[in-house]
Amino acid sequence: MNEKAFNVGIINGYILVEFSQETVLTYDLIIEAFDQKCALPEYQTMHSIWDLRNCKPHKTLNYKTMMDMVNYMKQNHRTDCGLKKASIIVDSRLVYGMLRMFQILGEDLPFIVKVFQKEEEAVSWVETD
Repeated sequence: MNEKAFNVGIINGYILVEFSQETVLTYDLIIEAFDQKCALPEYQTMHSIWDLRNCKPHKTLNYKTMMDMVNYMKQNHRTDCGLKKASIIVDSRLVYGMLRMFQILGEDLPFIVKVFQKEEEAVSWVETD
């Protein structure tokens, strides 16, 4: 994978998964970012924000790959964590629609996913319990 496609770090009390501009989102890239996020010791206690602004979905991202992501995340979520929130920030209607599908498919994930178009709303949501 392209090492510069995303960064995972801690900022303001939450985990930030930030993708570089013009990144083409693939199943493998999203799973790699998920795995890096879960490997952080802070993952046990912190919510996360995924910043996908200025990213584009690969043509292979569809219902099946979204369902595969949900299943992977269910199977590989750390069991030593409480219920967490994951907000996703997007800036295109296409990515918003695709990730709303992911949000709906992931309703039984061991963490809560919500998609936002405004950063302030995404941050506010993870900061409230």
